[in-house]
Amino acid sequence: MARFRTLRFVAYSACCIVAASCFVAALTVAGLAAETVAEPGPPIDQARIRELIDQLGSDDFFSREKAQAELVEAGAEAFDALSEALDDRRDVEVLERAAYLLALIKVQWFDKNEVVEVRNLMQNYEGMDQETRQTVIDQLAQLPELKPLAALCRIVRFERSPALSKRAAIRIIEQKPGANEAWEPRAKALRDGVAQSPRPPAEWVRTYLAAKEKPDAAIEPMRKQIDAEMEVLRLYPQRTSPEIVMSLWRRFADALKALNRKQEAIAAMMQMAALEQSGTTVLSAVLDWLVEVEAWVEIDELAARFPGRFEQDALMLYAWANAKRLQGKSDEANKIVQRARALNPDDQRRHLITGLELHKRGSVEWSEQEYRDAIGMGTPGQALTLTAQFLLSESLHDRLEDLEAGKVLDDATKGMEAAAKQGLDLENAQRNPAANRARAHYFYALHYQRTNDSKKALQHLLEGLGEDQYDAEILIALFQMPDLDVTLRDRVRKLIRESAALYRRQMQETPDDDTPYNQLAWLISNTEGDFQEALRASQKSLEIKPESPGHIDTLARCYFAVGDYENAVKNQKRAIELEPHSQQMKRQLAEFEAAAAKKKDTK
Repeated sequence: MARFRTLRFVAYSACCIVAASCFVAALTVAGLAAETVAEPGPPIDQARIRELIDQLGSDDFFSREKAQAELVEAGAEAFDALSEALDDRRDVEVLERAAYLLALIKVQWFDKNEVVEVRNLMQNYEGMDQETRQTVIDQLAQLPELKPLAALCRIVRFERSPALSKRAAIRIIEQKPGANEAWEPRAKALRDGVAQSPRPPAEWVRTYLAAKEKPDAAIEPMRKQIDAEMEVLRLYPQRTSPEIVMSLWRRFADALKALNRKQEAIAAMMQMAALEQSGTTVLSAVLDWLVEVEAWVEIDELAARFPGRFEQDALMLYAWANAKRLQGKSDEANKIVQRARALNPDDQRRHLITGLELHKRGSVEWSEQEYRDAIGMGTPGQALTLTAQFLLSESLHDRLEDLEAGKVLDDATKGMEAAAKQGLDLENAQRNPAANRARAHYFYALHYQRTNDSKKALQHLLEGLGEDQYDAEILIALFQMPDLDVTLRDRVRKLIRESAALYRRQMQETPDDDTPYNQLAWLISNTEGDFQEALRASQKSLEIKPESPGHIDTLARCYFAVGDYENAVKNQKRAIELEPHSQQMKRQLAEFEAAAAKKKDTK
């Protein structure tokens, strides 16, 4: 038990020790899947709880004891007010007692009744550091439909860090319900989850729910919440962040836009630019939002207002260039792009990161330029150079530019071989030269298939097989080739079985690695074997790595293989939601939708 250091505790008696031992037993948070769950007591008014906290600092010892005993009875209902007391009080007596009482409250973060993806993320939440908890919150928010809501609401209510509690609330508000998801189950889950918690982030969630029913009436509460959080940022920056305040501003602006109050929405976002601080992403977020609503005048105003930030940030220049392109001003856009590419002329890593971000935004042409810039300023065979080459080749492949993709990989292989001759370590290269050559041959084969040169396509597939006989894509391509020689087909089938066995061994040896599960599922679902096994393996990969767009893409293929076209289409759409600019995923969706429509027509 904590030792209290103030003079008033000289007379601290045995009755307090008894009260503390009762407190430990009584303060398990009810309803959170504890092994022994305390029955919730009668509701207690939050105003009364604050009175009791005031009394913890009373000059009268017995008043302090009585207040503490009542707080014991309040249990988890006192959590929020006690947390606020730690932040706001200056009375040492109150601070020590509040800290002591909070330390005894045991929150059961893990609920065995929740879906496996949530359980996997939350099973060690209590022992995680702040940064890891932040990552978990973000990963929970990526889970679809109602799956993460109860866990996120627990974090909103009981996370001791105000900033993390607020982050969870923001992620709830930002989460987009599924296309076929009914609103009322979501609303009920959130109402039950945050209950009557007086915490500001819980109030944000309640305002979010109210806005769905009466959008006009929610505008004023949203504005007050922004003003309050701006003040918190000014006075207590550790309890929030510019990004949290930015999210509140964006929600406010989106609500105004939905009410056809576009100019007010734009004005709100321009106000948000006042949050701009060195090292934050606020200005970029404002710029991206203005591009979405085509606020061209305000974008130019922002560039004039913050010239230093624009000229030092390639992504902001690209966003501005995109605005010019959308206006049909291609010459101006190209000039801005050249300024962006000229930044950081010797920083290969920065150009690589810029290319990745541009690809996420769908600016594929500019992304590929950045990859080429990164390749040009790097040393052949070096890890960053190879990464840029791999990313560029996959981007070209996604756009069906497979001939060029193969050439990029050939250059990468030459660099790897030259580095190996110099004795350089290629462990961080992601691929060995043989696997890289196999991938290049696969790309060439796809190119020749599209040009109806089946002879050259087969030649490259066989050369690729010679480099890596277990390359799944090559085995799939050979398996799906019509009129394949019987002997060769038998060999391919044998290699598919051997490859599947290899993945099964890897699954046994490293059961927490998602990759072999996904690889097995992809290989079998595209060729032959036990399609139900493939489906189970794919589902397992997503338990380990929830909401991976590539794994969901595989899951959709598995559903297609077992003839469940409805789930194939549903999951493929989900994969595209997470990776909206993937052309390969869109082509697979078209295949699934065509099959589903054909099946429907034949009924």
